[in-house]
Formats: sequence, structure tokens, C-alpha cells
Amino acid sequence: MRKSARLEVMQYESFDSLREAGGLRLVCVSQVPSPWSQSARAMLDYKRLPYRLAAFEPLRDNPEITAWAGTCSAPVLAWNDEAPVNRWNDILLLLERLAPARPLLPATYEERVQAFGIAQEICGELGFGWNRRLCQLQPLYDSGTVPPPLKRFGQKYGYGREEEVNCARQRVVGFLHYLGGVLERQEANGRRFLVSADVTAVDFYWAAFSLLIKARPLADVPIAAPFQPLFLAEDKAFLAAMSPALEAHRDRMLENYFNLPLFL
Repeated sequence: MRKSARLEVMQYESFDSLREAGGLRLVCVSQVPSPWSQSARAMLDYKRLPYRLAAFEPLRDNPEITAWAGTCSAPVLAWNDEAPVNRWNDILLLLERLAPARPLLPATYEERVQAFGIAQEICGELGFGWNRRLCQLQPLYDSGTVPPPLKRFGQKYGYGREEEVNCARQRVVGFLHYLGGVLERQEANGRRFLVSADVTAVDFYWAAFSLLIKARPLADVPIAAPFQPLFLAEDKAFLAAMSPALEAHRDRMLENYFNLPLFL
């Protein structure tokens, strides 16, 4: 595997300057390893696409970004005068259009459909990341002292009754078992990636989202201190469901296709 070129901006610029600029602009969550944001950045670097970068501050309203992008969420990616995009699939398809020579989707229809299906189960609504977020919030809600910003965050993910969280836990475990089986079959055929013989967006998504199950050292992922309890807490059932092969795949991707330490 070959490490991606380091094109990243090592400091955030003001949102006002980014909004008025042309070219490719990315707004990503700062201070925490948001997997949606970090996978987008890593894929931009893999495709060797230069971009400007501004920060979306977690648990804040970020009204200027919301007015521009039409959503109180990140990442947001904008290209020239085109409307900004926020959903994982829209970001991926924009990257494919701008840099087709370094594809992140397979060429065959069968593998392409599989890639989109697994990516949806990782990144999409009610998918792996969504359900893991619900589980992260449960201890805070159980404590009865949830700060208002976290309540709004929970509402975004539809946090509700206990049985919904239990269902989320089952989905996280089930998906980890499923993805471990996918990788096992790939490795049995001499392949090191989750879908194709080459790296795809699915490998980037898994590497970024797996940090919600098992953290890397703070030297690699320097989470801001106020958020460390949320991101460093580990769940024994989830750790048991993540196979050693999935963890090894995650570490290969982070070390070869992401830029460590992550810039948060």
C-alpha cells in the first residue's frame, strides 16, 4: 500500500474566507475524530485534490455554515459555484467526478453495488455510525444530566426509548460480524480490501468509523480533552464482535492511507 500525498491544510481558515473562495472547499468537524469528516479528508488526499479547510465546531449551532450549506452538520464539500453537498454519497460521487483517475468505486457493477450497500450500512441513516452514536449517548442520558447541546445532538440521531438503544446495540454487533465475514472471504481469495482487489471508499469508511469501537492512541488521534470520555470509552461486546482481521485492516488503512496524527 502507498501512503496518500499530504495535501491537507494544517490549520483551519476562517469560514468567511472559505465561503468566498473558489475551487474545492471542505468544512469538517474539529476537535473530535468525526468519521464522516475524517473519511472525506482521507479520500480527498488519496485523490490528490487540493482543498481549503474550515472548522465546524462540535455541539455548536454554527449558524453561518448552516445558512450556507442548508444543514447543521459536517462534513460539507463545495466545488466552485455548485451547491455544497453534505451527505456521504454525494461527497463520494463529487470526488469520483473530479478525480476519476484514482477511483474509489469498483469498475464492475457487482462490486460497485456491493460497495454502495456496505457504505450505506456504515455511513447512512440507521447504519453502523448512526447506531454507535446512539450507544455513545446512552450513559449520558442515563445519568439524567445531559447538557442542552448534547440533547440537541441526541435529537439529531433520534435518541429515544431504551428499547431503541438496545436495537442499536444489536445492529452494531450484527454489522461487525457481517463485515468480519466479508473481509474473511476477501482474504481467502488473496485480497486485502473489503470489496475489490484495490482500495475503495468502503475501506476508508471502515477505518474512520472503526474508531467509534476501538480508539487509537491520543498521539495518533488527538481528541480534545472535553470529548475524550465520549470517544475513549470502549464497549466489551463491541470489541468482542470486531475480529482481529478487521482491526488489522483498520490499522493498515490508517497507517497507509490516512495522515497520522489526524489533524483535528
